[in-house]
Amino acid sequence: MKADDPILEKLIKAVEDNIANENFGVQDLADILAISKSTLLRTVKKHSSMSVNQFIREIRLEQAKNKLEESELSISEIAFQTGFSSPSYFIKCFKDKYGLSPGEHRQTPEKNDIRPLDIPKKRSLKKYLLILLIISAMIAVRYFFYFKNVNKETEFKSIAVLPFKNESLDSGNVYFINGMMQSILNNLQKIGDLRVISRTSVEKYRNVNMTLPEIAEELKVKYIVEGSGQKIGEEILLSVQLIEAKSDKQVWAEQYKRKWTNVFELQSSISRQIASNIEALVKPEEIDQIEKIPTENLEAYDFFLRAIEFLNGTEAYGLDSSLFYFQKAIALDDNFAQAYAYSGVAFYYKDMFKSDKSYLEDLNNYSDKAILLDPDLPESLIARGLYYMQTAKFERAVEYFEKVLEISPNSAWTHNFLSEIYHRYIPDTEKYLVHAMAAMQLDYSKVDSNDASISHLILANALSQSGMIEKAKIEIQKSLDYDPSNIFSLYLDIYLDLFMDDSIENSINRMHSVYLLDTNRVDVIKELGKLYYATKDYDKSYFYYKKLLEKKELYGLNLFQEEDLTIALVARHVGDTQMAKERHDLYSKYVNENENTYTNLQKALLYMYEGKENEALNAFDKFSKENNILYFVVKWIDQDELFEPIANNPRFKASMKKMRMNFEKTKARRIQMLKEKGLW
Repeated sequence: MKADDPILEKLIKAVEDNIANENFGVQDLADILAISKSTLLRTVKKHSSMSVNQFIREIRLEQAKNKLEESELSISEIAFQTGFSSPSYFIKCFKDKYGLSPGEHRQTPEKNDIRPLDIPKKRSLKKYLLILLIISAMIAVRYFFYFKNVNKETEFKSIAVLPFKNESLDSGNVYFINGMMQSILNNLQKIGDLRVISRTSVEKYRNVNMTLPEIAEELKVKYIVEGSGQKIGEEILLSVQLIEAKSDKQVWAEQYKRKWTNVFELQSSISRQIASNIEALVKPEEIDQIEKIPTENLEAYDFFLRAIEFLNGTEAYGLDSSLFYFQKAIALDDNFAQAYAYSGVAFYYKDMFKSDKSYLEDLNNYSDKAILLDPDLPESLIARGLYYMQTAKFERAVEYFEKVLEISPNSAWTHNFLSEIYHRYIPDTEKYLVHAMAAMQLDYSKVDSNDASISHLILANALSQSGMIEKAKIEIQKSLDYDPSNIFSLYLDIYLDLFMDDSIENSINRMHSVYLLDTNRVDVIKELGKLYYATKDYDKSYFYYKKLLEKKELYGLNLFQEEDLTIALVARHVGDTQMAKERHDLYSKYVNENENTYTNLQKALLYMYEGKENEALNAFDKFSKENNILYFVVKWIDQDELFEPIANNPRFKASMKKMRMNFEKTKARRIQMLKEKGLW
């Protein structure tokens, strides 16, 4: 960033002096310059056309680029040294600005065409969420379930609504035509007899040179809806056609000329016509939802459509702009439930990367108001569910998300949230698989090779959790074909081979190779500590576990609490009694404060550490009756050193046998379920 003005020079220097401080923000910069926040905002806007936060991030990224070109520091080290609290978020921001990942830039810096004041684009909200949760969960298996075929009944009534074309010479009308398309798509999503592909998946076909049969093949749908139109004054002109994609044959088409005052009747009429021509069964309650009028104030609705355009867009300022127009809509119609609901959603995403939730009260107020105005509106229920997600009340969130699916069964968004909850917060492998599979059937968006790599990684991990190792191995290879540097995929591949009886010595050597790719990766450091623990090489295990604790403290990470007991045992073996006591106490506190599927297993391990064999046997017997146990636990838990004293105890052996039999029955049932749905 070039400083061609004394004021701008002062701003840049202030940020550069605090570059490593991830918490350095608007107020700090205002304090240093001894000016008010409002004056700072005007000053930065005048000299850079950016918000203050964008301005600070731009300087961080330019400093990071210089370090990539001039030093041998790892990408993670550069991220932390330039004030990014998450390496993954740094990579995302860097790629948004420069078009290449940091690793790619380091390899070919001379090829980059860097513009000093480029404003980074806002990636889709779904992708933000995807990357964040995968990184934070360390290969968290989330909301995609890749599949190759769908059964004939589902395919027969499957449909994708492609982005409508704006026929107006005025590009400012794009928000209107996009709003019409989304409203029709939302109406179709409420019909349980249809499978309707999400908007995020169809959006990438807006400007592609592909035939309809090719698009339908990618999306696994039978029907395609195309549309075009414009709004001229108070008149709407719209052309819509339904196409049987494989044959590229038109099934139905209609041209509409309606007054703006009839916009809602037009949307519902088109939706019903499409459903009728597909011969979809539309229930009376679904018709009621489709015909529901969101607002009587058309000016408010126009502002609402503008807000939705920003919410779905790629601009860095999209969330703030959407909230601006939502507020204008609410000012005109204080009973506009959708505007309140989507405002809540926007506030949720504004807080998504923050540990301190600045907009939680806003999310609470707007989602609560939306529910009061329309408790059966899917968007109201989603916003309220997000509030309970944000406040860690996951059981309540489930209640709202499940109600959404009763009203709008094609909501990929909702299936995504539920699969995440059932994977991470309320462990239930069965429900996780169901929602992940449903989300994948509705959501196919893979923008680039990194996305594709992540999708195959997620599937591989899902399959491995259920003991379907050979299929997991196929998917992890696809992940690495898309992105050979995907560290998550690299070390999951190591464990898949270990599942298939590779030697642990070879696994350690391979994990070392992964570690050398980025020596700050705390997840890989943890895996090395665990692998050495399994070989009873306590000195090396201690070395890596100690390094893990140092990194956690340095970066302020609250991860891997379930690992503390193993660290305590390793520390006890090498004579570090202080570390052993600290980790034991932390683990004990963690187990007592967190109730989940693995609580009884964690208690059993804790009892064994403390020499309480009988209590451990009782706890382990309770654990063996659980139905949602991960494969690696079933395969290896009896080999854990802590269980060695009771390995030959008849009660322990009986519990292990019971657990493994339950797992195999569950695995067989899941495979049958996948076969019935055409996914195996």
